[in-house]
Amino acid sequence: MPSGGHREGAGRKPGSKLTKSQLIAAEARDAGVSPLEVQLTAMREFWRRAHANGEMDVGLAEKALYSSTARQRRGQD
Repeated sequence: MPSGGHREGAGRKPGSKLTKSQLIAAEARDAGVSPLEVQLTAMREFWRRAHANGEMDVGLAEKALYSSTARQRRGQD
């Protein structure tokens, strides 16, 4: 089998462009919610939880940071 180049039957099939994530993104866009707004809302919520008792909850911050970077390393983000 040749490596690289054009292969018959490879790639995205016609009509498969509307994936579930694209539909969700379109619904959010139609509702007026941008990805930046979602990210900032999540960041503010983590900040609120981490500082709920007046000082930083290091465990919660580490959990948020390391779960995010672990997903990125696995290619899930």
